[in-house]
Amino acid sequence: MKPDLLASASTDKRFFYGWVMLPLVILGLIITSPGQTYGVMVFTEPIRQELKLSHSQISAAYMFGTLLGAVPIFFVGMLQDRYGLRRTLGGCLVLFGGACVAMSFAESWFTLWLSFFLLRFLGPGSVALLAGNTLSYWFHKRLGTVEGFRSVGMACAMAMIPMGNMRLLQQLGWRWSYLSFGVFIWLVILPLMLWMYRNKPEDVGQQIDGEASLSDEEKKTVVPSLHRSHQLKEAVSTLTFWVILAATCLYAMINTGLFFGLVSIVLDRGLPESNAVLMTSAFGFALAAAHLVGGFLSDRMAARVLMTLSLFAFSGGLGVLWGGQSSLLFMTAGAVLGLSQGIFFGASNPTWARYFGRDHLGRIRGIVMTGMVASSSMGPYMIGLCKDVTGGYGLVLGVFALMPIPVAVSMIFASPPMKIRLNPEERIESEVVNATA
Repeated sequence: MKPDLLASASTDKRFFYGWVMLPLVILGLIITSPGQTYGVMVFTEPIRQELKLSHSQISAAYMFGTLLGAVPIFFVGMLQDRYGLRRTLGGCLVLFGGACVAMSFAESWFTLWLSFFLLRFLGPGSVALLAGNTLSYWFHKRLGTVEGFRSVGMACAMAMIPMGNMRLLQQLGWRWSYLSFGVFIWLVILPLMLWMYRNKPEDVGQQIDGEASLSDEEKKTVVPSLHRSHQLKEAVSTLTFWVILAATCLYAMINTGLFFGLVSIVLDRGLPESNAVLMTSAFGFALAAAHLVGGFLSDRMAARVLMTLSLFAFSGGLGVLWGGQSSLLFMTAGAVLGLSQGIFFGASNPTWARYFGRDHLGRIRGIVMTGMVASSSMGPYMIGLCKDVTGGYGLVLGVFALMPIPVAVSMIFASPPMKIRLNPEERIESEVVNATA
């Protein structure tokens, strides 16, 4: 919007600018696809062949690039807290476009590793972190619902972008494809974000959730509750933080490893590799639907209950996959896994702001994103190691199926943390508005 339109929007009680921010956030997350696994996978084989690398060499470049890329994400969260989302996001988009351009010039294992590091750090790490934090500043009561819409947009992108990248690869080749990604980010996405993106409702004269005005009594209760924020050292001192983080990293590790080796797992069971596509489709459709349901329910139910149930479902879906010997069981496993992940992240994404506040959200979720990116690099390694050592995948799939159970039991106790805030005598819960949690 132009400044005059933004000004008029701030005075129009029927219009809440948060609904403009929602598609911008979805777009910001979609544009990270050149660094996401589902965006990279189409290009790995032609890259490997042109650079004359073995399968293990290109896998190692991706793994080490991902591991190293997880380290600086926390500092991006610090920059967000200090300089605001808009300025930090703009800087990261500039650098991410440069990373895409750098990828197009990779000539060796080292330059490929460096390109993977930059892509993973700046795209799925930094830009995704900042875009993912945005809605927490615009919504509170409906945060779960809008997070569900955001996640559905990402699920649809995961289904469509690999096909689009395949067409690009056929028309342009992998080098020109990555060069075009970088130019598109610089010339289209960056100007659009700088033009329309706003940090918080106060920037356009509005309030969180689009509330037109608050009574004096509401200002004494609702408004302070939105600012009762934990500092990072306070958040990490709570059991709740570590339990939710452990569950988040578990999903990242297991799902990345599972889909990285899915074709090989299917072939190992004596089934045609088309079953991997069928399972992935079942996963994607269930994921999209469950994101909406999880976000909707998280506005009405205790988040820890939803996350506990989703972790038990995660274990069940992995158990089905562990023993699956037919196409039907593989599709069933995919649907259950998608349902589990959708419910979990639909509930957990709003929880960080609701449990720990917004003042230090960049630092807090920076730690979370660092853990997710780092753990996602370990799953493929565990899958490959099990295959090399045992000749199959039964052991690692069995271990994966058991891992969510102790985390699910611990999640029962992940209640909103208590803290002292506002004045030294007042002991309050950090989540007041969402009392059902």
